[in-house]
Amino acid sequence: MSSPYIAMALADLFSSTQQSDAELCTTHYFFHDIHIVCHTNAPAIQAALHTLLACFPATNEHHGVLHCYIACYDSREYFPLRLPAQAQQHDTLQLVTNTQLSLYTDVDSNALYQHYAPQAACNGEILSVLHPQHHTAFIQLERAEQYTATFLRRYVFLLALGELLRSYDFVPYHAAALTAPGHDDCGILIPGDSGSGKTTLSLSCASTNYGLLGDDLVLLRLQHPSTLSIYAILPEIAVRTPSLALLPRLAFLHALPTDMRDKRYCTIEELRPGAMRLITQPRILLFPTLTDHTTHLVQRLGQAATLQRLVQHSISSKHTTRTAQEQLFSLLTALATQSTGYQVEIARGKPDLPQLIHSLVYR
Repeated sequence: MSSPYIAMALADLFSSTQQSDAELCTTHYFFHDIHIVCHTNAPAIQAALHTLLACFPATNEHHGVLHCYIACYDSREYFPLRLPAQAQQHDTLQLVTNTQLSLYTDVDSNALYQHYAPQAACNGEILSVLHPQHHTAFIQLERAEQYTATFLRRYVFLLALGELLRSYDFVPYHAAALTAPGHDDCGILIPGDSGSGKTTLSLSCASTNYGLLGDDLVLLRLQHPSTLSIYAILPEIAVRTPSLALLPRLAFLHALPTDMRDKRYCTIEELRPGAMRLITQPRILLFPTLTDHTTHLVQRLGQAATLQRLVQHSISSKHTTRTAQEQLFSLLTALATQSTGYQVEIARGKPDLPQLIHSLVYR
């Protein structure tokens, strides 16, 4: 962190007179082989970070360090770091909470800015300033007491962390991921949009004896020219009400509140103790579709068709930059080469999905 800007930003971030009595807490975590050093002046923020990162074990060998500074203020007026006038806006997203997230790039400093507009009863203003080349994030929160831990984990911390991890060759990927029973090096990757059946498929298997890395989001990383690995990024799952009828093990979730997408949250370990897995190598790719058929239908795909499905799912998004598309295409090519692809038409309501996937794993 040798940049003069970084040094000045760090000096300013916690120097507000409003925050002079706040105690700065520093905690060390490990995210796979990356050492993450978190600094914050709010206990509630520390608790949300802990639930996100504490599940990853410490390691004596790490390949990089990320620094994350999170400061909380009573008002956005106290934010010491501002969006520069020359920053170029390149995207605007509408989160499920109806919060507007605007993304900017400052060409002069190579900084990335994530600006969250205030949303009543959900969040105050947030400005995250990311310096990937220095592996550093500064996150400024207005009125931290109003945020839920889920919002902070999924929509603030993960977005910042995901951008910084790209500098260590991690790429966030919208998919569920399992490991075969007794074979943690046999990974099953399930890409799919919301409603495709990937959560029903992955949680049905994880409720039995499959390992689970995530039901909606994982990381891909090409460590060698032709070896791709899948990494867990979030130790929790999200389940919609219709899926609960198919998963008796999750009946306890009925008592929990839902978010705006009718989703309830619990940890992977609450789904089944011992279910969480941290890393695997992809061997099988499943492209699910929920149907009203009376039986499941499975079609094996060739390598070219598998790559075509991956590209259609992953690179057609309007929110993907050209550079990210090129990086992702290299990963998808390795993924299609390394794995066997299947189109799976799931018969809605049939309880034998784990047996179906078992037959593909050991085919």
